Amino acid sequence: MKVILATRNRYLEYGLQALLKGHSVILAREFFPAGEPPLYPGL
Repeated sequence: MKVILATRNRYLEYGLQALLKGHSVILAREFFPAGEPPLYPGL
């Protein structure tokens, strides 16, 4: 099973990755370049 994690909380991200160790985990932040301003500030 493939899982996409989309959260701003890195601790939650690491915890979910540990729980889903046997699955293919994709992090949503990998799709967005670092340092780019958010498209919708304040959300």
